[in-house]
Amino acid sequence: MHDLFNDLKHYLKQNAKTLILRVLSGALVVGLVVALILKASQTAELETAQTEVKRPISFTAQVGDTDELQVVAENGTYILYANLCDPTIRLERKSDGATVDSRPAGMEQLPDLKKAVQLTLSSLLNIRYADRDSNITEVNCMAGSVSRKNFAAKQITSGVRYDFYFANEGFLVPLELTLTDKGLHASVPLADIQEASDSLKLTEIIPLPNFGAGLAGSEGYAVVPDGSGAIIPYTYGLANYSQRLYGEDAAVGQTVGSAPAQIARLPVFGTTTATAATVGIITAGDSRARVAAKAASARSPYTTVSAEFIYRERLLIDVGQRTFESTQANMFEPEHCGLDAFAVEYRMADTADYVGMANAYRQYLLDEKGMTVSADSSALQLQVIGGVMHEESILGIPVDRVLPVTTYSDLLEMVQAFAARGVSDLSVDYLYWAKDGTESRLTVDMKAENRLGGKSELKRLLAALPDGVKLYFDLNFTDLMHNQTGYSTLYSTAQNVKKEPLTRQKFYLSTYRLRTDQPKEFLLNPWKLTEAIEKWNGKKLAKWQEWGMENFSANGLASEIYSHFGDNPIERGQAQAIWESSLKTIAEQSKDGLLLSAANGYALPYASVVQNVPTEHSDFFCEQRAIPFYAIALHGLVDMSVAPVNDGEGNERLLQAVESGIGLTYTLGWQNTDRLKNTAGEKYNYIHASDWLDRAATEQKALQPYLAAVSGRAITAHTELAEGVYRTAFEGGAWAIVNYSDAAYTADNLTVEPSGYAVGGY
Repeated sequence: MHDLFNDLKHYLKQNAKTLILRVLSGALVVGLVVALILKASQTAELETAQTEVKRPISFTAQVGDTDELQVVAENGTYILYANLCDPTIRLERKSDGATVDSRPAGMEQLPDLKKAVQLTLSSLLNIRYADRDSNITEVNCMAGSVSRKNFAAKQITSGVRYDFYFANEGFLVPLELTLTDKGLHASVPLADIQEASDSLKLTEIIPLPNFGAGLAGSEGYAVVPDGSGAIIPYTYGLANYSQRLYGEDAAVGQTVGSAPAQIARLPVFGTTTATAATVGIITAGDSRARVAAKAASARSPYTTVSAEFIYRERLLIDVGQRTFESTQANMFEPEHCGLDAFAVEYRMADTADYVGMANAYRQYLLDEKGMTVSADSSALQLQVIGGVMHEESILGIPVDRVLPVTTYSDLLEMVQAFAARGVSDLSVDYLYWAKDGTESRLTVDMKAENRLGGKSELKRLLAALPDGVKLYFDLNFTDLMHNQTGYSTLYSTAQNVKKEPLTRQKFYLSTYRLRTDQPKEFLLNPWKLTEAIEKWNGKKLAKWQEWGMENFSANGLASEIYSHFGDNPIERGQAQAIWESSLKTIAEQSKDGLLLSAANGYALPYASVVQNVPTEHSDFFCEQRAIPFYAIALHGLVDMSVAPVNDGEGNERLLQAVESGIGLTYTLGWQNTDRLKNTAGEKYNYIHASDWLDRAATEQKALQPYLAAVSGRAITAHTELAEGVYRTAFEGGAWAIVNYSDAAYTADNLTVEPSGYAVGGY
């Protein structure tokens, strides 16, 4: 109650004039008291005004003797320079002398560049914090620490360590920079962070915010992981960019939707110049990171891109929802991030463009994540919809039942229909195949759906699958639609920051308001996920495997990750370890590896097939155009395919597949596709197989030789030949030209028609 009255006292102090004007009605005061009581009772984590407690910070200022860059580490590939008196670093590649600096070289000579901007551009580390009034403030280490002589610097093994003490704010944040054979490793060891105050909360940490900054008008661009990847040119007048990796955390939540945007699925970003390209790979804390770019402006002529790590999750809640005021306050997760460190590894690419950057990340996946170069990747990819829950009337009583879209016997007919058209090499992701279809239970017990044919028909399908067809059964370990043995929507779900049961929020596309007309999808507590995987990986699975169920997909685990803020909380970074362990277990039980859809970076090492590869960007104002960064980085490591061709317009998806050298996907259903309106499957109203079989077979047979030729080969170049015309080159000499424009393109005795393509070199 002490905190409650302090809340009330603080509010009255800040809003005295408003309260005097409304005192006659009394409604506001009553509403405020009710709101504060509810606020205090529902969560202890809501930070409010309270008695200030200061903790001492252990820190001793210590700097070097020489105020200049000096060598602090060197190996066969790189040299790392650092200034221990004026925190600055430089990475130099020995083979050609190319350098990347932590502060823009020569910025002091620019006219009209104010001292405050120079300090910002010189910063090795920025922080953000929240005060008790929900204000978020950003401070750079030059203004908040270095200029006050409140920092320490010392050489460590293979590098340097800086400790920045922000005395006014009461934070001590370390930064370690070490040299590896691959490049520069920047790390913030979280155990060494110190906080003096309970009223100021450290929320974000931004290491090397200006590394590789690009001057407006110079040659080069920044690369961000939006969707397929996008470039931001070094020019004035653009908006800034910021995206949370792997999408927003559902446990932090939102009450209003936004315009649909692509998700940043790869933990990478970078910058290029005329002579070098540097890619930053987030190697620790990626699920708690954003990639942010600040475009050149009248105030600062440099474009910067960096990782921003979330030390504390926060949610801005509207207290006025229960009063008549628009009062807002920050609510924080109970504890700060529990990981060991936030880390980014910077590598200089072999070529000074986004292809070189993507291939540097590709090499990281090979060297550090255990991925391998795959062989033939030319199968036609299918997503097949099984059963959709809908409402039927039985004796005048509305009953929810599964509407069959593709039964087990239907799927066998579909495979045979493709074989009759000359396509027998298929990878099929079977969605909503288990009991209750789109309202599927957790697939811990592997129950067949009776309205799709039951166990007997499923066994017959498995026994009759022809050679060349890989059938992947999608598993659900996150969406809890109903109570089932061992799992309750009341006790087994994750909880959000407000300690409410965590559900997947859905919004109307027209208004972006929250939808309340569909069944709730509760999200399983991450701690329960491990238990569910163990139950699945048991005797019943072994029996199904004996009957021929050999391959699996885990699309939910690959594309979404969330926290739990209830009892025994687990933050998103720790949840990632559970997700990865679960994916590894499923992959070990899947004969041909895992099939994943729209896979996030943490899931890639466990994949053999990735469908729905992003091929577009969100088209944010600052972005010049999309680039096939995702496809280049993964090319030859996994079998990939574009988003469903039959869900697109014209030939665009086909051209994207050719441009990236990856396969086609079709989403299909065999029956009842005209009855999907007002069901969870209403978005699949276009998938009737009879409408698409001929086109899919024709396109696949035309592309198969090309796809087989480029499988397992890296992309060596990607060039814009003209507006809307792109050329892709592969190891071994194969090439492709695609024309998205409405005019024919002709060069070197070759003409590519509008919305057409040409391939060769194999």
